[in-house]
Amino acid sequence: MIAAEILVPCFSTAADCRFDWVAIAAMGGWAAAAATFFAVLLPFRQYRKALKDRQESDYVDGQIAGRGTVFALINIHAGIDAISANLASAQGIGDFTDSLRFVRDCIVPHPLPPQPREKALGALRVEMASLEGVLFKLAAYVKTHEMGFFDADSAKTYVVTIDFARLYINNVIKELEAAVPGSGIKALLPLFEVD
Repeated sequence: MIAAEILVPCFSTAADCRFDWVAIAAMGGWAAAAATFFAVLLPFRQYRKALKDRQESDYVDGQIAGRGTVFALINIHAGIDAISANLASAQGIGDFTDSLRFVRDCIVPHPLPPQPREKALGALRVEMASLEGVLFKLAAYVKTHEMGFFDADSAKTYVVTIDFARLYINNVIKELEAAVPGSGIKALLPLFEVD
């Protein structure tokens, strides 16, 4: 028996033709349920597609930003390396203040670019924040020297700050290599030996 025979037992307008209103109402209920299901399913599928597209776009943005970070890290690494070499042979306060030119020339003009809020870059962003804090402190030593307040105590904390800079740039290099495979950062920038 087909649905039409159940709902409409006759196809003519004869006097004995009566509609089964309960069956018609039941079919209307099923149709309303199906319409509701598809009304919910369609936006959910659109949301999932938009989420997937956004995640793919965020991933690409993260890879681009990570590769752009390499160039800033090259300059910062060179500055920290030069400062470390200078401090290894420092004899007096003048040698410490001479090394501040590397901070001024290599570190201050090359800030780390911001990274997108992409899940795979979370650990990298944390390590970059640590490195940025140390670089900000190094830039403050330049200002301290320019104002004439760089003394022996400043030199002691300056050495400790450089040690932290070496540690944090190592951590950034490791996290960047993990988050942006193929960036070649470890080949370009060898890790510092941190005491």
